Amino acid sequence: MLSGADALTPNYLSVQGAQCSQCLQLARLHSNAVDFTKCGRPVEFSRDLRPLSYPDFMMKKNKETHESSTIIGQLFRAITVPTPPLLSDIASETVRA
Repeated sequence: MLSGADALTPNYLSVQGAQCSQCLQLARLHSNAVDFTKCGRPVEFSRDLRPLSYPDFMMKKNKETHESSTIIGQLFRAITVPTPPLLSDIASETVRA
């Protein structure tokens, strides 16, 4: 949860992007969490650091999302994925052949 939050926070939080104070705080927390096994100090991931919504490219079900203006969001919306054929359609074509 913590590593995902530091990745998506700059997407919607600030014009400063990854240099905003919340992102820097998340990066410090993440670093401390990784060092937990060495130092034994747990980190507290406070509610105010949790994302309010997720960028559309993360495709989160049952979570509030927003349209990302970053290049990742633009690429996500520019790509169309073809719908795979139904198995019943493939079976009927095999029987006819």
